[in-house]
Amino acid sequence: MGKQITGFSLNEEEFKDMIREVITDELNSFFDRIQKIKPQPQKKEKMTRQEVMEEYNIGSTTLYNLEKKKKIVPRKFLEGRRYYYFRDELDRHFK
Repeated sequence: MGKQITGFSLNEEEFKDMIREVITDELNSFFDRIQKIKPQPQKKEKMTRQEVMEEYNIGSTTLYNLEKKKKIVPRKFLEGRRYYYFRDELDRHFK
């Protein structure tokens, strides 16, 4: 026979079963909540001018002034005549 737990009318095995049941219920509840969470969409690393204005809620004049002051520098890629902005650079400036 197991030891008697002081202050409770349960023996050691009953106490362990009770704890095990509580932990199992909490873990099941936790996993149910995690499954309901939708994954966040992957953020783009390079953004167009329009995407920057929408993402950071700024106007074209503000973006132009930041470029003029060299606080944000757009970069040109081989993908035509479009300039792109890097998210990490934008995050450093806006946060």
